[in-house]
Amino acid sequence: MEGWIREMRLAIRSLVGRPGFAALAIVTLALGIGANTAIFSVIHGSLLRPLPYADPDRLVWLSDGHENFGGAGVDQSVANLMDLRAGSRLLARSAIYTRRNSNIATADSPERVRVLSTSSEMLSVLGVAPRLGRDLLPEDDLAGVPRVAILTDELWRTRFGADPGIVDQMATIDSEPVQIVGVTPPGFSFPGLPEIILPLQHVGAEPSRGWRNFNAVGRLAEGAELAGLRVELQGIFDRLVEEYPGPNDGWFTWADPLRDFAVGRNRQSLFLLAGGVGLVLLIACVNVANLLIVRAENRHRELAVRYALGARRADLLPHFLSEGLVLSLTGGAMGVVGAYWGVDVLVALYGGSLQRAELIALNGTALGFALFTSLAVGILVGLIPLIRSRPHDLQESLKEGARGSSSQGSRLGRALVMAEVALAVLIVTGAGLLTNSVWRLQQVELGVADADRVLTFQVSLPLAKYEEDPTINAFFDRLLLDLEPVAGVQSVGLVNRLPLLGGYNLTNFPVFGDPERVAHFVSMRSVTPGYFDA
Repeated sequence: MEGWIREMRLAIRSLVGRPGFAALAIVTLALGIGANTAIFSVIHGSLLRPLPYADPDRLVWLSDGHENFGGAGVDQSVANLMDLRAGSRLLARSAIYTRRNSNIATADSPERVRVLSTSSEMLSVLGVAPRLGRDLLPEDDLAGVPRVAILTDELWRTRFGADPGIVDQMATIDSEPVQIVGVTPPGFSFPGLPEIILPLQHVGAEPSRGWRNFNAVGRLAEGAELAGLRVELQGIFDRLVEEYPGPNDGWFTWADPLRDFAVGRNRQSLFLLAGGVGLVLLIACVNVANLLIVRAENRHRELAVRYALGARRADLLPHFLSEGLVLSLTGGAMGVVGAYWGVDVLVALYGGSLQRAELIALNGTALGFALFTSLAVGILVGLIPLIRSRPHDLQESLKEGARGSSSQGSRLGRALVMAEVALAVLIVTGAGLLTNSVWRLQQVELGVADADRVLTFQVSLPLAKYEEDPTINAFFDRLLLDLEPVAGVQSVGLVNRLPLLGGYNLTNFPVFGDPERVAHFVSMRSVTPGYFDA
């Protein structure tokens, strides 16, 4: 250990004496290590971190698909989901849910919150117990009973000041009084990042079988497998198609691991990005290794003397590795500082499409990755000069001006340069293709004239005050009248779902003249006369 410490001190003094060489090597490694640490932080938070549920590999997500839609992932109806749940033997438990935005009002002020509206089984299916209060109960599922709510830990802390007496307090959600009965444990999350859990109150409500706005999360029974569950559920669904052909004709049902749904659709692009920055790190290693080889050439006689005095290659290991480790650890420290901002940049580049983005951070796991990468890089760049350090002809190497093993060093240097060029060609080619794709996407016509002058906002009316269509229509008619005379407003229109933001209002479109047939599965928008002008 003393020998290693001595060599590390010598390496530091040697590098301080050549600040230009040291700065170039450290900055090169900092770029590679920092980029890899940033992308690892994103991948770990979004894809690799275990789901915060009990035995998450047993959890499945249920959705529907249509023969004219091109795959599964479509919302389901409550009636179908209840029949699937009742008939399945491979699902131990399941919970029906939908997501929406609501307004919560307390004594302080109103606030917009994300709501998970679910049947009472949700937390038990996920294997999560409230930290305060109670879970939803089966009687909370009944239509028309007084509403209750479970707060997430984050909302409890930010909005209610972590009040330990929050249970049984009242709040107003969408103009309706709601009793708070529980708080989720810290770290609880679910796709869509809900802040409040409300009971669905679907029992006795008799929702339309054709109203597809719901999904389900289920837990596999002991010994059950996903493939078997898919076959079982489709068999049940086939019977539903026969019994209720109108709303179910052309549809099928499907089950996916909850992890696949929870991590979103960015898995492939994230791993491709990780491969690209990995190549950048390899190029950085090759660059620094070449610099150390050149540095070793300048100290060739010193190394030859060491060998002449009886040193073995293993004895020189601390000498070579110390310089590589000093460079890589210093570069790694600088890279971590850059990764701190790089993580925010990557999250912003994905435009909010990353699932579990709230878990993405430069945490202890990411710092451990940075340390491991720095050590591995230091060992790699330190070993390469050691591999070619032993002269073939010791006596010739000791002569002033002798070339010693220069041919061996030049061969190794040429090999490293060739590897560096090959890696650079891969990265430049990939970057060029990516840049071309982004450029083409930027040129796509959106169908909106002067898009930078078009403003949008969304309105969600509380059902407690706006239950009937005439009341809802009167509100939006008044909204249009109030907006049109506003200074700077040229035209105003309403639409039930904003374009270009994803999501569907899907309907079966009948063939004219043959009402028994369905021509297409289409996405429908409802608009006011001023919509196209706006």
